[in-house]
Amino acid sequence: KPDLRGVRATVACAALIGPTMERVVGEFNALTGAALRVRPLVNGYFGPEIVVSGLLTGQDILGAFRDEPGDGPLLLPRVMFSRLNGLTLDDMSVEQLEA
Repeated sequence: KPDLRGVRATVACAALIGPTMERVVGEFNALTGAALRVRPLVNGYFGPEIVVSGLLTGQDILGAFRDEPGDGPLLLPRVMFSRLNGLTLDDMSVEQLEA
């Protein structure tokens, strides 16, 4: 069992998977001592009725975390990024999100 005490990060996801991610990350934290937190996001780009992580955009990420102090890395769903060009649906790269 890995010892990850003190490891902090935020896991971003959409609303639909949020409760499952909170349960799984809670179990992970209990087993490893990590302090990961889950942040289910509202889709502001397409509207709050869109609840899947694959349709989150760079603007959704920037809007949700703009005023939050960083507390470790921000882990984003792979499905947010095109397999063809690595961009979000609103044409943002990981590098642009990091800036």
